[in-house]
Amino acid sequence: MPSRSSTVRIGTEAFARPTEWFGLEDCEITSRGLSTPAVQRLIHARSAPPVPKWTPGKKQDSAQDTRAQELIRKLLYARRTDSIALAESVCNEATSLTWVSPRVQEKMDAAVRSGRLWAEKQIADRQQLFASLERAVADQHHGKVRRLLQLAKAATKDDSSESVNHVITAATDYLTTVATARKKHLNTLLDDLDGSPQYMDPDLFYAKVLELLHAARTVDAISPQRRAQVEAWRKRSGVPAGPDQGCPRCGAGNWLPCLVDTTADEVQGVPHDERMRPIIEERKERQRA
Repeated sequence: MPSRSSTVRIGTEAFARPTEWFGLEDCEITSRGLSTPAVQRLIHARSAPPVPKWTPGKKQDSAQDTRAQELIRKLLYARRTDSIALAESVCNEATSLTWVSPRVQEKMDAAVRSGRLWAEKQIADRQQLFASLERAVADQHHGKVRRLLQLAKAATKDDSSESVNHVITAATDYLTTVATARKKHLNTLLDDLDGSPQYMDPDLFYAKVLELLHAARTVDAISPQRRAQVEAWRKRSGVPAGPDQGCPRCGAGNWLPCLVDTTADEVQGVPHDERMRPIIEERKERQRA
């Protein structure tokens, strides 16, 4: 009697499609279970990247053109953020980029030329800035050092060399030394007034308090205790709390420290005589009245 053999077939039914049947030998065991060729085709179709849409009359950019346009935008960002290092890096990459279309290549070449000119000017300006800062430290121009140091720190926020760091450190140390000396001078004046005799020449006492007020304005940070002492001496001497008339000799503004005659940046230790004389004379007039 002849033997009978049975055949096993696996069917796959998808939405809006007829059922497809496959022999067991055509299927395979995967991590998802038993899978037919139809299932594999569906998985592949869903995981494949979408085909870009085609617009009639519009040419699709190549990968090289896309990268070139990214570099152009990156170069503009480098200029907006004042990053010389980034601008130079982008220019170097743009120069080595090949297989760019003529239309995009022309734009990129113009951007690179403009970017390199900008970077060269920034480097020259930075060199001039640090040379000026170094001279200001050597000449001990406190106001100039303070102003230029802020610009120097902003110019090196993303890139600094050993020589640049040396100039910044020297300027910072100089400002720290000046600040320490001014605070020490203020403390000395306060101690002298505390130890002054009870009956002092009124004009001399008034001049000493003016010098104290002048010194207090040159100190960046005064403790509340010291500030209260300064204010107490001002009230005791009768120096008005309102603005003075400035200095006719150096042009310093109301209640601002007098400046050294040789420079418009350096604060001198005591007010000029031309500034103190009218204040003392006005005080004498009030006393006589």
